[in-house]
Amino acid sequence: MSTIEVVNSTVIEEDENTSLEELLLQSDLLAGMVRADGKVLEVENTVATEYFEQKNSEKSELVKSHYNYVIQDENTDARISTVMSFMSKLDREDKYKLLRCLSAVAVCDGHLDKKELDLIKQFAKAMDIDPNGI
Repeated sequence: MSTIEVVNSTVIEEDENTSLEELLLQSDLLAGMVRADGKVLEVENTVATEYFEQKNSEKSELVKSHYNYVIQDENTDARISTVMSFMSKLDREDKYKLLRCLSAVAVCDGHLDKKELDLIKQFAKAMDIDPNGI
């Protein structure tokens, strides 16, 4: 299964309860994952933005624009912990879907950097997901 297929199978379904705020926070988190290893590769951006394109709503374009802005912001890495605290209100299924997307972004360049793995574990811990089961 390709990385894009993994993202497509893990997308959080468009839901009236998914607020724009939650989607923007998810884009911050994905931008943090893309930046984690110090390189921003086109394949990583493609996987991250595909996550939002699959939502097929008017919110998607705004969220992708936000992501494109955030990915260039040097302060993205500093606010990841804050973003994660807001993500804790997602339901369990959505937490797992986002974790799978973060993992797909982390490995899509063919290499799992220690900083990427650390970010995945940090997210899992913040979301009360057993990191040993990852």
